[in-house]
Amino acid sequence: MTSPVMLILGYSKLLVSDPSLRADGSIRTMLEAIHESGLKLQALTEEASAVEENVMAISAAGPEVTYADKRRAS
Repeated sequence: MTSPVMLILGYSKLLVSDPSLRADGSIRTMLEAIHESGLKLQALTEEASAVEENVMAISAAGPEVTYADKRRAS
């Protein structure tokens, strides 16, 4: 499945770089802003994915002893 971010990035890049489309300055500015926003979304998605992988790895390592567990043990 293609992610919505990839579609936004791909289509916006095509629209901005296509010389046959003679968009006026304001439309070009909007397309560039859309593309930049897509890049930011992609970076956030990658960052969230990395965090999720770390959480899963920590969870798979086993239960962590919490402060409450230590108090009960004493």
